Formats: sequence, C-alpha cells, structure tokens
Amino acid sequence: VLNRLSPIPVRTKLSIYQMYVRTIITYAGPAWAALISNANWRRLEAVKNIALRTITGSPWFVRNTVISKSSNIPSIQSTITLNSKKMFGKLQQSKYSHLQNIGKTSGPPKLNRSRPGKLTRHT
Repeated sequence: VLNRLSPIPVRTKLSIYQMYVRTIITYAGPAWAALISNANWRRLEAVKNIALRTITGSPWFVRNTVISKSSNIPSIQSTITLNSKKMFGKLQQSKYSHLQNIGKTSGPPKLNRSRPGKLTRHT
C-alpha cells in the first residue's frame, strides 16, 4: 500500500508508481495522445497528482508542481510525448518501409469537442 502511513520509504513508493501506475496510465500513449482533449489531459494529470500526493503524504496546501518537482516525476503529457518521439525515431530507422511510413499520414481533422451535436449536423 502506498499511503502515507506505509512503512515503505518514499523513494521506493515513487519507484513503484513509475513501474506500475504510470505504465498503466501511459499504455499505448503514442497511439491515443493526439486524439484526446485538453480536459482529458488534465484528468490524467489529476490521477498523477493524487498518486504523488498520497505517496508523499503532502498536505492540501502544497502545490502539485512542488510535489512533482521535488519527486522528479515529469508530467504525463511530457512522458507520452517523449515516448512518442522515441518510438517514431526508431520507426524512421527501421529497415522495413511499411514501418517507416507509420505516422507520416495525417489523420482526420481535429473535431471541435465543445458541442457533441455538431458531429451529427451536416453543414
């Protein structure tokens, strides 16, 4: 258990977070990261912030940025962006042409997510 009363040292709890929790949150990130809204990015960051606050036992008045910086844990978005750059960099160096072309084509245009009714109207 990773709560503040656990006898496990904080560094070990942070390692467990990085190995298990962050891995689950960022699973297949390069595939879905470009498709989610800013609100969903904030939700993912909220999960990270709650986990770090629980692990460190920080009180409510400590800012999330302070907790993240003191524990050396990057944001979920920067982690997924870094993983995406690494993945697409490796794909470009592949000897297989079908792998080199992954990610070069552009997807559908980004939809306005503010009003779901706009998706069904034909203008």
